[in-house]
Amino acid sequence: MMSEQKPVQSVFGPEITTQEVLAGQGLSGKVITGGHVGIGLDTTRALVGAGVNVIGGSRDFNKAQEVLAPLKNVELVRLDLTDPSSIDEFTAVFRSSNRALDLLIGNEGVKTNYETSI
Repeated sequence: MMSEQKPVQSVFGPEITTQEVLAGQGLSGKVITGGHVGIGLDTTRALVGAGVNVIGGSRDFNKAQEVLAPLKNVELVRLDLTDPSSIDEFTAVFRSSNRALDLLIGNEGVKTNYETSI
């Protein structure tokens, strides 16, 4: 069954900046996850600019550390989303910090072992 596509009504248009989206959202001091590559890095930069404390998880810790070093309020943690024990370890460390996670941004790419043909 196919649904008819309809435009989503939004106040945001193609010219809006990340800073404009985040303005007035009261994010200062919040704890939110971010990334260190592509859209995750752009998200992290914007959130730090809005006063957010960002937690970045990465399986390539050294690369992430190098990229995120210039940013303030970024905490980097080893995290491999393909390894359940790594996820458990990250979760245990974060929970023991007794902080609330205000927002989890899922920006990890999906990787497959096969190609699809159209």
